[in-house]
Amino acid sequence: MPKNLLLAVLLAAAPLAAADPVEDGIGHTLGSDRFAAGGSVTVSAPTAGSLFAAGARVTVEAPVAGDAYLAGAHIDLRAPIARRLTAAGAQLIVSGNVEHNAWLAGASVEVRPGARFGRRVAMAGGELSMAGTVAGDLQMAGGEVVLNGGVGGDAELAAARIEVGPEARIEGRLRYRSDHEIIVAPGAQIAGGIERTTRGGSAFDWRDRSGFARNGFPRGPSWVTGCLLFGALLLWLAPGLFADTSRLARSAWLQSIGLGLATVFVVPVVAVMLFITVIGIPLALLTIPMYVVWLLLGYLVGAVAVGDFALGHLAPGRTGSTGWRILGLLLALVALAFVRELPVIGRLAVALVFFAGVGALCLRVFRHSRPTAAPAA
Repeated sequence: MPKNLLLAVLLAAAPLAAADPVEDGIGHTLGSDRFAAGGSVTVSAPTAGSLFAAGARVTVEAPVAGDAYLAGAHIDLRAPIARRLTAAGAQLIVSGNVEHNAWLAGASVEVRPGARFGRRVAMAGGELSMAGTVAGDLQMAGGEVVLNGGVGGDAELAAARIEVGPEARIEGRLRYRSDHEIIVAPGAQIAGGIERTTRGGSAFDWRDRSGFARNGFPRGPSWVTGCLLFGALLLWLAPGLFADTSRLARSAWLQSIGLGLATVFVVPVVAVMLFITVIGIPLALLTIPMYVVWLLLGYLVGAVAVGDFALGHLAPGRTGSTGWRILGLLLALVALAFVRELPVIGRLAVALVFFAGVGALCLRVFRHSRPTAAPAA
């Protein structure tokens, strides 16, 4: 059984969790893995297993022997990671080495000179800068992309503005997609030449064609990272809403699953009927995007409920902390991604979590829309 899948199974094992202080934050250990969350989290002691950290500011100063999963407004990775790195935040700075694959997402992502990656790297966000060295392929998609480092394989870039600096050394082919011509500085070396791709091409498949998805997240790291970013934002903006829906998904789980099933399968039928009536087409066109958003929110609610359940066992005193709930969401998303790969039962378990989340949202709306009874005279 893979290590991270085993972690997912043990999430609710409270007796195995022990206190593990982290500078300016609170930490716990589960076996050799470390979990840390808080307003400001600094990991200054080596981690024997994998590291899961979330906070407004996350700084990793000591080596991690396993994978690293980081989420926060500001993330600063200074130490080496022995396996994979998944990090998402508003501002992300990487100066440490990563032995395996890395998935980096944020409004601003900067990989500094000296940082080395043993395999593939995928970056997504607003402003992306790569000045390190990647042994395998590199994928970057954002608003502005600057590549000024080494790439052992192919480089695939997509942005409104793309610049290749003088220190760039690309051993494979550079493929890019942009509305503007790429800027290549004198001195840049691209062994395989440059190819401009069109929209809808196959060059920007964020699932690793050589096994990245099989060895990492089954649905691709972009799905997990996107859900984490969206869910973290919603937890910060509406903690009460997600507390209510999470509680409903756990306490009224059977009712939530049933209502979720009905919602998922009935709404499309209603939309089709509205289209048939012709006069209902405007309403149908409004229903479809709302339905898609509702399903995404439902999945996030289900994941938050799983994270809150695990958090209630691992760190009962931290269930009211938004930072800890974001960490719980991260754990839940990772767990669901791996559980989904189990034959039959895995997909069924993820589907039940999804239906429970959708149904809990509906329950919350129904209960808060009920008119309050007038007091008796």
